[in-house]
Amino acid sequence: MTDIDRTDLTAIRTALTFTRRALTARHEPTAPFDHAIAAIDTALATQPIADNGNPKTDVDQTELNEWVSVTDASQLLGCSERRVRQIAPAIGATKRGGSWLIPRSALPEPEEQ
Repeated sequence: MTDIDRTDLTAIRTALTFTRRALTARHEPTAPFDHAIAAIDTALATQPIADNGNPKTDVDQTELNEWVSVTDASQLLGCSERRVRQIAPAIGATKRGGSWLIPRSALPEPEEQ
């Protein structure tokens, strides 16, 4: 049996979300699907993924510093957090665990005073 990679988890999440929406439309209980989707979101958010799609076992601190939060990005861009979330996909951001991570390279350097 092969390991489940990020692509597999994303496909499974999409199928569960579709099924959940169909059940919601029919007013049927969706709790098992809610729990499964939440577990997949947690796995996608907490496991750093290598370029080959497999989970990384060690994370370089410099790699973590390459991403900033929506709050930090809004301060650097001089706009609201809502606006940052709107433009996030266009500037190469990724969504992890329900929060946007903005690549530092897409933002201007902070001005030194």
